[in-house]
Amino acid sequence: MKWQTLLFSQVSDQSVLAEQIRANLKVQGYKPYDPFPGGLGSPIGKVLRLRMFLAPLHSSWARICIAPQDELPHALLETLELSGIFLQVLDDEAFKIQYIDAQNGVISSWQALEGFLAEEKTVADLEAAAQKPALIQKQSSSLNLPPDIEQMANAKGVNMTQVDKMMGKMTRRLLGKEQESETLQQAKGSLSQTAAFDWNAPSGQRLMAVMACLAVPQDYWREPSWDALTTAYQVARQRQRGQGDLLPIDATALEAVPNALEYTLLYFSKKIT
Repeated sequence: MKWQTLLFSQVSDQSVLAEQIRANLKVQGYKPYDPFPGGLGSPIGKVLRLRMFLAPLHSSWARICIAPQDELPHALLETLELSGIFLQVLDDEAFKIQYIDAQNGVISSWQALEGFLAEEKTVADLEAAAQKPALIQKQSSSLNLPPDIEQMANAKGVNMTQVDKMMGKMTRRLLGKEQESETLQQAKGSLSQTAAFDWNAPSGQRLMAVMACLAVPQDYWREPSWDALTTAYQVARQRQRGQGDLLPIDATALEAVPNALEYTLLYFSKKIT
């Protein structure tokens, strides 16, 4: 899995939805945890993790950002009694979009998305967008930076080689201890081959074309990326507790997601028996 997010429509209260999710997952045997600065740390032993952030609402839409490595239980989608859309990018070529029906659970069909169509768009437009040829080929980078951070730094004229070296130093400084926290492991992974999904990939281009046919806030459903959000949230929590100096790369991370602390942390684990 490269990227996944869940969108719910007609949501009026961020905190109420967060509590609904917590209560639902508790019934399924999940327990909340907080690996970020000030939290009680990560669970030990063999556990199934489900890591999410609930974004601030936008025009009655709620976006739930989900860690690409984690699997969202369908029981959660089927019992929240909300209508929405579940989006997944499987790899550079394939994506999946499913309709979440408040009464009937997950439905995989273009026709099911008709109620979310933008003005003057049709189901045929959705189907055509899903088959749209890729216009730009994905470009590889020799740097170890997430694509969204690299793009923002390029736009500001920042020397990318220096940023890459600084990120390496920061990572070595943070990861010098033998026992790494889960958050730091995530940060280390995001600076390697598991960096954020490149939306120039064919699957990314087609999904963006599909979403342009839907009445979903276009500046909301895709950004920030999981890597950008978790990095900014980590820095924001550190600053909140007065831990350490703010490095230039920290400032860049916070600039990418300045409202990181407005996202509701929804991290859960479930023991594997």
